Amino acid sequence: MGDWTTIHMTFLISMNIRGLGVAPKFLALKNIFLSALLKIIFIQETMHSSTVTLAFFRKMFPSWHMVAMEATGQSGGLAVLWDPTWINAKAFKCCVGILISASTRGQSLSINMLNIYAPCRDWLSFWEKLIDSELLDMESLMIAGDLNVTLESDEVWGAGRRNDPLGERLR
Repeated sequence: MGDWTTIHMTFLISMNIRGLGVAPKFLALKNIFLSALLKIIFIQETMHSSTVTLAFFRKMFPSWHMVAMEATGQSGGLAVLWDPTWINAKAFKCCVGILISASTRGQSLSINMLNIYAPCRDWLSFWEKLIDSELLDMESLMIAGDLNVTLESDEVWGAGRRNDPLGERLR
């Protein structure tokens, strides 16, 4: 099975799906996820309750483990799904997202992965809450999700290029 660095490149995906949608979106997501041979999936912007989100993804991955967080109004909503035959994981809902502490089956090396949705509105307080938490001090932390922040001005398209005030703090 190998460690985190030797597993197939499509081992993990992080995707903002902009709502669960209807049948065409379900089929499109199913085709993407199943053809990529994924083992962990991070989802942002489900725009639904955790119950609806879990039911949606159980149709694709009936034997997978998964956890979801509620959407707030018409935005947000997170989910993390993983294949338990490959991944041994524990999930924790926290103030800014879903934290997964995981290792590949048969390996002792573990990694902490945080799936977040940083809102466009009130994003500064979201990032301050995350920066002030102890989550960023964790060993082997990977942050996935819809960050709504840029580290370099060349990451921004168009005439709106500017340095993000949080970029330096996050770097």
